[in-house]
Amino acid sequence: MDNDDLLDLDGPRRMTIVMEEWKTGSMANHTREIAIPNTFGRRPVPANWRGNTLIAGAVIFGIVAVTWKFGADREQWAHRPQPGEWYPSRRWSKQLIQWDKEESQAEQSKNQ
Repeated sequence: MDNDDLLDLDGPRRMTIVMEEWKTGSMANHTREIAIPNTFGRRPVPANWRGNTLIAGAVIFGIVAVTWKFGADREQWAHRPQPGEWYPSRRWSKQLIQWDKEESQAEQSKNQ
């Protein structure tokens, strides 16, 4: 038997393998079909791939948002930043927001 007899391709998703096995003292041909999920580099593309992508994106966004909120609530600064210095976390850190409010109130009271 040569290799062409061993592999017989029936389609992109199914491969038929012809095997010779010993059975009751004589050789008999047995055909066995094996389903192969990703044959020859092809991959399935579901009809609702856009919906699946949106759902996956929403789940990832939700996980990032919850993690971001948790980290922002727990953020603590050891000292006040210098006036005029800009930090990205000024927009979401409760401690920095409170300090900025106190500074603006102190400036308003000085000006009055």
